[in-house]
Amino acid sequence: MSRAGARAGVGTYLRYDGETVEMVEMAATMTGNEILLKDSLGRILYVSLKDLLFSDRAAITPNEPGPGTAGMAPWVARLRQRAGGRVTGRGS
Repeated sequence: MSRAGARAGVGTYLRYDGETVEMVEMAATMTGNEILLKDSLGRILYVSLKDLLFSDRAAITPNEPGPGTAGMAPWVARLRQRAGGRVTGRGS
């Protein structure tokens, strides 16, 4: 099995719901980490980092040559394996 990875941060492009968007800002809030996305028309969308990581609707567009990523969900599944199942949603 080959490994692939991509950094995600301000300036990263990704496909979200079929549109190419750019991560413009990342903010830590009381409810979790929020990501400000901007599409090609300049529209702004706030999405939680959790939604991006666990959604099949998001895929990072790598800026560097090399293997790409099909989605973030497999990456999170691998994190869960390494953490022994401790990666979970927000507790109540």
